[in-house]
Amino acid sequence: MRESTALGSALLAGSACGLFGWDLSKPETLKEVNTEEAMYFEPVLPEIQRLKQIVGWKKAVERARAWHTNEEEDENEAEWERQLEEEEAKRVENLASPREVNAKSA
Repeated sequence: MRESTALGSALLAGSACGLFGWDLSKPETLKEVNTEEAMYFEPVLPEIQRLKQIVGWKKAVERARAWHTNEEEDENEAEWERQLEEEEAKRVENLASPREVNAKSA
């Protein structure tokens, strides 16, 4: 089976419309779907290299989890968001309403 994300969407849509006799509750109706030139994934990475990469991935995940645990950073981010909201409110406040524009041009 080839690329499966788009295939899944197509199967669901086709099943909902009753196309091609597909019935998701009967998997046997899907056995010929996307089988032409089927390609199968067979890993070629040596086991030791695969395990090393998994260890590296786990380390990266742990580092990423620690990025936003610092309370001071969270407080700084909240203050920054408040400042942005205040600036936006000032910009909106300074915008002229259509009535004001019409009154000035009259």
